[in-house]
Amino acid sequence: MEGSATCVAFVNEQEIVVGDKAGVVRRWNGSEFRLIQEMEAPITDIDVTANYLAIAAGKLIRLVPLDGTNVVDLTGHKALVRYVTVSRNGSTVVSVAENGELIRWRPNWRGKKVPGQVLRKQGNEMTAAAISLDERTIAAVDDDRIQIWDCRNGAFRGTIRNVTNAPFHRVRFAPQPQDATRVLTSLDNDGVLRPWVGENMPREKAIYCGGGVVRDFACLLNPPELVCISDAQRIDRLSLRNTSLRYSTICPAPIRRIAAGHNKRLDKRFTVAVFHDGDAHLYEQRSTLKEILDRDSI
Repeated sequence: MEGSATCVAFVNEQEIVVGDKAGVVRRWNGSEFRLIQEMEAPITDIDVTANYLAIAAGKLIRLVPLDGTNVVDLTGHKALVRYVTVSRNGSTVVSVAENGELIRWRPNWRGKKVPGQVLRKQGNEMTAAAISLDERTIAAVDDDRIQIWDCRNGAFRGTIRNVTNAPFHRVRFAPQPQDATRVLTSLDNDGVLRPWVGENMPREKAIYCGGGVVRDFACLLNPPELVCISDAQRIDRLSLRNTSLRYSTICPAPIRRIAAGHNKRLDKRFTVAVFHDGDAHLYEQRSTLKEILDRDSI
Protein backbone atom coordinates (compact mmCIF):
# COMPACT_ATOMS: atom_id res chain seq x y z
CA MET A 1 0.00 0.00 0.00
CA GLU A 2 1.61 3.26 -1.16
CA GLY A 3 0.54 6.85 -0.67
CA SER A 4 -0.02 9.14 2.29
CA ALA A 5 -1.29 6.82 5.04
CA THR A 6 -1.36 8.30 8.55
CA CYS A 7 -3.01 5.56 10.62
CA VAL A 8 -4.32 2.03 10.33
CA ALA A 9 -6.51 -0.42 12.29
CA PHE A 10 -7.79 -3.98 11.92
CA VAL A 11 -11.52 -4.34 11.23
CA ASN A 12 -11.55 -8.11 11.58
CA GLU A 13 -9.30 -11.09 10.95
CA GLN A 14 -9.01 -10.35 7.23
CA GLU A 15 -9.57 -6.60 6.69
CA ILE A 16 -7.99 -3.30 7.74
CA VAL A 17 -8.93 0.37 7.46
CA VAL A 18 -6.42 3.02 6.44
CA GLY A 19 -6.67 6.80 6.91
CA ASP A 20 -4.57 9.28 4.94
CA LYS A 21 -3.46 12.91 4.70
CA ALA A 22 -6.15 13.67 2.12
CA GLY A 23 -8.89 12.90 4.65
CA VAL A 24 -9.87 9.60 3.02
CA VAL A 25 -10.62 6.40 4.94
CA ARG A 26 -10.56 3.16 2.97
CA ARG A 27 -11.17 -0.48 3.79
CA TRP A 28 -8.72 -3.05 2.40
CA ASN A 29 -9.53 -6.77 2.15
CA GLY A 30 -6.09 -7.91 0.98
CA SER A 31 -6.68 -7.34 -2.71
CA GLU A 32 -8.72 -4.15 -3.17
CA PHE A 33 -9.73 -0.92 -1.44
CA ARG A 34 -13.28 0.26 -0.74
CA LEU A 35 -14.07 3.87 0.20
CA ILE A 36 -15.50 4.29 3.72
CA GLN A 37 -15.46 8.06 4.37
CA GLU A 38 -14.11 11.31 2.95
CA MET A 39 -13.34 13.98 5.54
CA GLU A 40 -12.46 17.68 5.16
CA ALA A 41 -9.19 17.38 7.10
CA PRO A 42 -6.31 14.87 7.29
CA ILE A 43 -7.05 11.71 9.27
CA THR A 44 -5.09 11.81 12.54
CA ASP A 45 -6.36 8.62 14.17
CA ILE A 46 -8.67 5.63 13.67
CA ASP A 47 -10.01 3.07 16.12
CA VAL A 48 -12.16 0.05 15.32
CA THR A 49 -14.01 -2.20 17.73
CA ALA A 50 -16.97 -4.58 17.45
CA ASN A 51 -19.08 -3.07 14.66
CA TYR A 52 -17.95 0.55 14.99
CA LEU A 53 -15.31 2.80 13.45
CA ALA A 54 -14.14 6.07 15.06
CA ILE A 55 -12.33 8.59 12.84
CA ALA A 56 -10.48 11.71 14.05
CA ALA A 57 -10.02 14.51 11.48
CA GLY A 58 -9.51 18.17 12.34
CA LYS A 59 -11.64 19.05 15.38
CA LEU A 60 -14.23 16.42 14.47
CA ILE A 61 -14.75 12.79 15.43
CA ARG A 62 -16.92 10.77 13.08
CA LEU A 63 -18.48 7.47 14.19
CA VAL A 64 -19.29 5.06 11.39
CA PRO A 65 -21.12 1.77 12.01
CA LEU A 66 -19.52 -0.84 9.78
CA ASP A 67 -22.95 -1.74 8.41
CA GLY A 68 -23.06 1.76 6.87
CA THR A 69 -26.04 3.15 8.80
CA ASN A 70 -26.41 6.40 10.76
CA VAL A 71 -23.05 8.18 10.70
CA VAL A 72 -22.64 10.26 13.89
CA ASP A 73 -20.43 13.39 14.22
CA LEU A 74 -19.06 14.37 17.63
CA THR A 75 -18.18 18.06 17.91
CA GLY A 76 -16.90 20.06 20.86
CA HIS A 77 -13.11 20.06 20.76
CA LYS A 78 -11.49 23.50 20.54
CA ALA A 79 -8.27 22.14 19.00
CA LEU A 80 -7.33 19.44 16.50
CA VAL A 81 -8.08 15.92 17.71
CA ARG A 82 -4.97 13.75 17.62
CA TYR A 83 -6.14 10.56 19.38
CA VAL A 84 -9.43 8.65 19.62
CA THR A 85 -10.39 5.32 21.16
CA VAL A 86 -13.74 3.53 21.36
CA SER A 87 -14.80 0.84 23.84
CA ARG A 88 -15.36 -2.74 22.73
CA ASN A 89 -19.17 -2.46 22.53
CA GLY A 90 -19.19 1.11 21.17
CA SER A 91 -20.83 2.60 24.26
CA THR A 92 -17.98 5.02 25.08
CA VAL A 93 -15.58 7.11 22.98
CA VAL A 94 -12.61 9.02 24.43
CA SER A 95 -10.71 11.65 22.45
CA VAL A 96 -7.61 13.76 23.10
CA ALA A 97 -6.95 17.09 21.38
CA GLU A 98 -3.67 18.92 20.71
CA ASN A 99 -4.40 21.31 23.58
CA GLY A 100 -4.58 18.33 25.98
CA GLU A 101 -8.36 18.44 26.36
CA LEU A 102 -9.82 15.01 27.13
CA ILE A 103 -13.49 14.34 26.28
CA ARG A 104 -15.64 11.31 27.09
CA TRP A 105 -18.58 10.65 24.78
CA ARG A 106 -21.58 8.32 25.16
CA PRO A 107 -22.71 8.19 21.52
CA ASN A 108 -26.22 7.66 20.31
CA TRP A 109 -25.78 5.40 17.27
CA ARG A 110 -29.18 6.40 15.87
CA GLY A 111 -27.66 9.63 14.62
CA LYS A 112 -28.66 12.11 17.34
CA LYS A 113 -26.12 14.70 18.52
CA VAL A 114 -24.56 13.90 21.87
CA PRO A 115 -22.68 16.40 24.08
CA GLY A 116 -19.27 15.34 25.33
CA GLN A 117 -18.07 15.38 28.94
CA VAL A 118 -14.74 17.17 29.43
CA LEU A 119 -12.91 15.06 31.99
CA ARG A 120 -11.44 16.75 35.04
CA LYS A 121 -7.69 16.17 35.19
CA GLN A 122 -4.57 17.25 37.02
CA GLY A 123 -1.27 18.65 35.83
CA ASN A 124 -0.06 18.76 32.26
CA GLU A 125 -1.89 18.23 28.99
CA MET A 126 -2.96 14.69 28.09
CA THR A 127 -1.26 13.04 25.12
CA ALA A 128 -2.98 9.61 24.76
CA ALA A 129 -5.84 7.61 26.29
CA ALA A 130 -7.20 4.06 26.51
CA ILE A 131 -10.36 2.22 27.65
CA SER A 132 -10.12 -1.05 29.59
CA LEU A 133 -11.38 -4.30 28.09
CA ASP A 134 -14.25 -4.49 30.59
CA GLU A 135 -15.19 -0.87 29.74
CA ARG A 136 -15.07 0.33 33.33
CA THR A 137 -11.84 2.34 33.32
CA ILE A 138 -10.29 5.17 31.28
CA ALA A 139 -6.56 5.85 31.50
CA ALA A 140 -4.68 8.79 29.98
CA VAL A 141 -1.11 10.04 30.19
CA ASP A 142 0.74 13.32 30.25
CA ASP A 143 4.50 13.73 30.67
CA ASP A 144 4.74 12.69 34.29
CA ARG A 145 1.63 10.76 35.33
CA ILE A 146 -1.09 8.30 34.42
CA GLN A 147 -4.57 9.52 35.30
CA ILE A 148 -7.58 7.24 35.86
CA TRP A 149 -11.35 7.82 35.46
CA ASP A 150 -14.47 5.72 35.83
CA CYS A 151 -15.59 4.97 32.27
CA ARG A 152 -19.25 4.67 33.29
CA ASN A 153 -19.70 8.20 34.70
CA GLY A 154 -16.43 10.05 34.03
CA ALA A 155 -15.56 10.42 37.73
CA PHE A 156 -11.87 11.08 38.42
CA ARG A 157 -10.29 8.19 40.37
CA GLY A 158 -6.65 9.17 40.84
CA THR A 159 -3.14 9.27 39.42
CA ILE A 160 0.00 7.16 39.17
CA ARG A 161 3.15 9.30 39.30
CA ASN A 162 5.97 8.73 36.83
CA VAL A 163 9.16 8.15 38.84
CA THR A 164 11.41 8.03 35.76
CA ASN A 165 13.04 10.93 33.95
CA ALA A 166 11.51 9.98 30.61
CA PRO A 167 8.04 11.36 29.74
CA PHE A 168 5.11 9.09 29.00
CA HIS A 169 4.30 8.70 25.32
CA ARG A 170 1.51 6.12 24.84
CA VAL A 171 -0.87 4.09 27.02
CA ARG A 172 -2.71 0.80 26.46
CA PHE A 173 -4.49 -1.61 28.75
CA ALA A 174 -2.66 -4.91 28.93
CA PRO A 175 -4.55 -7.84 27.33
CA GLN A 176 -5.66 -9.43 30.59
CA PRO A 177 -9.50 -9.46 30.46
CA GLN A 178 -9.72 -11.41 33.70
CA ASP A 179 -8.22 -8.40 35.51
CA ALA A 180 -8.98 -5.56 33.11
CA THR A 181 -9.75 -2.92 35.74
CA ARG A 182 -6.31 -3.16 37.33
CA VAL A 183 -3.64 -4.04 34.79
CA LEU A 184 -2.51 -1.47 32.27
CA THR A 185 0.66 -0.95 30.32
CA SER A 186 2.09 2.52 29.96
CA LEU A 187 4.85 3.71 27.69
CA ASP A 188 7.57 6.31 28.09
CA ASN A 189 10.34 7.55 25.85
CA ASP A 190 13.35 5.52 27.05
CA GLY A 191 12.77 2.31 25.09
CA VAL A 192 10.88 0.64 27.94
CA LEU A 193 7.29 -0.52 28.33
CA ARG A 194 6.27 -0.09 31.97
CA PRO A 195 3.40 -2.16 33.40
CA TRP A 196 1.47 -0.67 36.32
CA VAL A 197 -1.15 -2.26 38.58
CA GLY A 198 -3.95 -0.19 40.07
CA GLU A 199 -4.01 3.50 40.92
CA ASN A 200 -2.01 3.26 44.14
CA MET A 201 0.29 0.29 43.62
CA PRO A 202 3.98 0.44 42.64
CA ARG A 203 5.25 -0.16 39.14
CA GLU A 204 5.87 -3.76 38.08
CA LYS A 205 9.07 -4.94 36.42
CA ALA A 206 9.75 -2.96 33.24
CA ILE A 207 9.81 -4.62 29.81
CA TYR A 208 12.83 -3.53 27.77
CA CYS A 209 12.06 -3.19 24.06
CA GLY A 210 15.40 -1.70 22.99
CA GLY A 211 16.28 0.56 20.11
CA GLY A 212 15.60 3.97 21.66
CA VAL A 213 12.23 5.69 21.83
CA VAL A 214 9.25 3.31 21.58
CA ARG A 215 6.79 5.13 19.31
CA ASP A 216 3.77 2.82 19.36
CA PHE A 217 2.69 -0.63 20.47
CA ALA A 218 -0.25 -3.01 20.20
CA CYS A 219 -1.50 -5.96 22.24
CA LEU A 220 -2.54 -9.42 21.07
CA LEU A 221 -4.52 -12.06 22.97
CA ASN A 222 -4.23 -15.84 23.26
CA PRO A 223 -1.32 -16.01 23.82
CA PRO A 224 -0.82 -12.45 25.17
CA GLU A 225 1.89 -10.61 23.26
CA LEU A 226 3.16 -7.08 22.68
CA VAL A 227 4.09 -5.75 19.25
CA CYS A 228 6.06 -2.51 19.41
CA ILE A 229 8.04 -0.14 17.19
CA SER A 230 10.97 2.10 18.04
CA ASP A 231 13.50 4.45 16.47
CA ALA A 232 15.57 1.40 15.57
CA GLN A 233 13.39 0.83 12.44
CA ARG A 234 12.17 -2.57 13.53
CA ILE A 235 9.08 -4.35 14.83
CA ASP A 236 9.65 -6.17 18.13
CA ARG A 237 7.28 -8.95 19.19
CA LEU A 238 7.40 -9.99 22.88
CA SER A 239 5.61 -12.59 24.95
CA LEU A 240 3.91 -11.15 28.04
CA ARG A 241 4.29 -14.49 29.81
CA ASN A 242 8.04 -14.69 29.15
CA THR A 243 9.56 -11.37 28.04
CA SER A 244 12.84 -13.07 27.12
CA LEU A 245 10.87 -14.69 24.29
CA ARG A 246 10.99 -12.12 21.51
CA TYR A 247 11.56 -11.67 17.80
CA SER A 248 12.50 -8.61 15.71
CA THR A 249 11.69 -7.72 12.11
CA ILE A 250 13.95 -5.12 10.48
CA CYS A 251 12.03 -2.49 8.49
CA PRO A 252 13.21 -0.35 5.54
CA ALA A 253 12.30 3.01 7.10
CA PRO A 254 11.19 4.66 10.39
CA ILE A 255 7.66 3.64 11.42
CA ARG A 256 4.97 6.06 12.63
CA ARG A 257 2.11 3.75 13.70
CA ILE A 258 1.26 0.05 13.88
CA ALA A 259 -1.77 -2.20 14.21
CA ALA A 260 -1.76 -5.91 15.01
CA GLY A 261 -4.30 -8.65 14.36
CA HIS A 262 -4.77 -12.41 14.58
CA ASN A 263 -6.42 -14.52 11.87
CA LYS A 264 -7.64 -17.50 13.89
CA ARG A 265 -8.84 -19.40 10.83
CA LEU A 266 -5.38 -19.30 9.23
CA ASP A 267 -3.63 -19.31 12.64
CA LYS A 268 -1.45 -16.39 11.61
CA ARG A 269 -0.66 -13.05 13.20
CA PHE A 270 -0.23 -9.87 11.19
CA THR A 271 1.27 -6.44 11.80
CA VAL A 272 0.54 -3.41 9.61
CA ALA A 273 3.21 -0.71 9.80
CA VAL A 274 2.64 2.87 8.63
CA PHE A 275 5.95 4.49 7.68
CA HIS A 276 6.75 8.20 7.93
CA ASP A 277 6.67 8.52 4.13
CA GLY A 278 3.02 7.38 4.13
CA ASP A 279 3.56 3.82 2.90
CA ALA A 280 1.81 0.98 4.76
CA HIS A 281 3.27 -2.54 4.79
CA LEU A 282 1.67 -5.78 5.94
CA TYR A 283 3.90 -8.26 7.78
CA GLU A 284 2.77 -11.85 8.22
CA GLN A 285 4.02 -13.73 11.30
CA ARG A 286 3.79 -17.27 12.61
CA SER A 287 1.19 -17.91 15.28
CA THR A 288 3.66 -18.37 18.13
CA LEU A 289 7.02 -16.87 19.01
CA LYS A 290 8.37 -20.32 19.86
CA GLU A 291 7.82 -21.49 16.28
CA ILE A 292 9.67 -18.43 14.94
CA LEU A 293 12.63 -18.84 17.27
CA ASP A 294 12.85 -22.60 16.72
CA ARG A 295 12.88 -22.05 12.98
CA ASP A 296 15.55 -19.32 13.02
CA SER A 297 17.82 -21.27 15.37
CA ILE A 298 18.20 -24.10 12.85
